Amino acid sequence: MEANILAVITILVAGYTLLSEERRIDLFLRIGLLDKLLLFSALVVSLYVTFLPVLSHFNITIPLPWLWGLTPNLVIFSTILMVLLYLTFKLLNKRLPHSRIKSWNKISLQLLRQRKYKELSYLVDNYYNQFCFIHKDKWYDALRSKLPNAHRDEFESLLKGKQYKSSFIRRIGTKIIDWVLPSKTKLRECSVSGLKSLLSTKSFIRYYSLHNPQACMELTLLPLNISEEFSDDFLESLMIDTESTLYREVRDTQQISMFTGYDISPTNPLLSFYLKDLKLAETQQIWKPIGDSAVNYITKLYLVPPL
Repeated sequence: MEANILAVITILVAGYTLLSEERRIDLFLRIGLLDKLLLFSALVVSLYVTFLPVLSHFNITIPLPWLWGLTPNLVIFSTILMVLLYLTFKLLNKRLPHSRIKSWNKISLQLLRQRKYKELSYLVDNYYNQFCFIHKDKWYDALRSKLPNAHRDEFESLLKGKQYKSSFIRRIGTKIIDWVLPSKTKLRECSVSGLKSLLSTKSFIRYYSLHNPQACMELTLLPLNISEEFSDDFLESLMIDTESTLYREVRDTQQISMFTGYDISPTNPLLSFYLKDLKLAETQQIWKPIGDSAVNYITKLYLVPPL
């Protein structure tokens, strides 16, 4: 049994050393407070069973019977094996604990400063869906926005030339409903700083737009206070590189009909994302970065004479 315990420990240590840097950072970020408590409990159990003879000598053991044929070695082996399986599950999962978002902000900023874009891209690949979900308006956000607001209602009354009146019952009812409704305000505020630093760094945007344009498209849907300049920088990055997804999809979309116009296939996700729903293209004003890039390119051709 001792050999089995050593074998599991060896696998655990060897597996961690073989992990790439980005996977180690990912595992570190996924270990939240609850995970630390579980791992600490596993460590305490292992140490307790290991030093059980010494503790028995000083009569400070817990008088618990050994059930189901368990032995000290079998308990240690099972505990280490469960830790190994648990860490494997954490690696396969793609959810960042909410308590670790502040750590994510610090680590992402550090990787940006060190220009470790490969490691940072791996982390963004895993977390971008979660961040988009956090900042997406839910049903309770729409309901909360319709609740009476004293400052807003008073201002509207002044514009209409009427006197603003608000009953006590109405104010109390509004506060109770607002308190009962779920809220992700603190979570959103916590994640804003890291996302703004990430989505305002042009060198990283150029790298990531070629690495994972699908994720970039989803990130453009974040609120304007986070992605105000990101959408323009993303499209400009695609325009600069002639081998980008944008150029490939435009080359693949050459079938035009007299009645329906260009046929945009679902196999071209970038064009489908922007042009299937023209309201999105209008909101993000996608013609501006594309037009600016074309103007800059033509200007450079005229300013720099051909050799």
